[in-house]
Formats: sequence, C-alpha cells, structure tokens
Amino acid sequence: MGAYVAYAFDETIPVGEISTPILTRDSSTTGAYWLYKVEAVEADRAFSETDVDTLINTAFGDWVQAIKDDPANVIEEVELTAEQRTLISEQSKKD
Repeated sequence: MGAYVAYAFDETIPVGEISTPILTRDSSTTGAYWLYKVEAVEADRAFSETDVDTLINTAFGDWVQAIKDDPANVIEEVELTAEQRTLISEQSKKD
C-alpha cells in the first residue's frame, strides 16, 4: 500500500488539511514527493462489484507478496500426480 493511500484513508486526518511531503516510489517513477489534501469523506459510499473485486485482488496480492518477502517462510512447490489432479477435479464438481 502506498504512503498516499495510508494518508488518504487515515480517519484521523482532518478534511482540508494538507499533508507533509510524502515520498512515493512506484513502477513509473524513481521517487517523487507529493502533497495531498483530503477534500471530503464519504462514510457510506457504495462500491461497485468491480471495485470490490479490485480491492480483494489487491489485498490478496499484497498478502502473497508479504509471504514471499518474509525470509522466515520457505515456499515449496509440489507437483500433483495425475491421480491427485483427477480427484480434485471430481471433488470440485460435486459442489
């Protein structure tokens, strides 16, 4: 999650307050400082299904990346046998 997102969604930031300079590094820049200002708060904003899918996928991606980045975790790849793949396929059709 970017620093600007943390600022924009921080419920303690008063509406209309301008942030201190926030360093942002993403895939399109090598780094830049930005000023942000919360203009309004929408307490009960409805999300579209696309918004919900995007939020879920982003959270899942962040979670997977955190697991990969943690040196305490060891990721082992396991190759399923043809019999195991068939069993999984058959069991998933029952639902």
